[in-house]
Amino acid sequence: MSLNGSLGESWARSGKVAARFMLKEIRDENGEVSQEKLDQIWPKLRVLARAQPSDKYTLVKGIIDSRLTDAREVVAVTGDGTNDGPALKKADVGFAMVSRE
Repeated sequence: MSLNGSLGESWARSGKVAARFMLKEIRDENGEVSQEKLDQIWPKLRVLARAQPSDKYTLVKGIIDSRLTDAREVVAVTGDGTNDGPALKKADVGFAMVSRE
């Protein structure tokens, strides 16, 4: 089992792993997400910081749609607002969180 994270926090809070992550372009020349490019990235992804709701949805959908292995990956995602609803709904497991400061 592997654990990958998608954080809506700052790079500093995301730790050393996030600081070492190199951003990669996954969209083709028409602005569409390339499943082939996404499949090259997501297996190595450990932390995604400052993720927008659309980024979370794209990643969740891309992992679910991936055909890198015969077995489909089980995908979990966290969200902190209604704008994360599409990613939470698409994922196999969704965690909705609220901050009480």
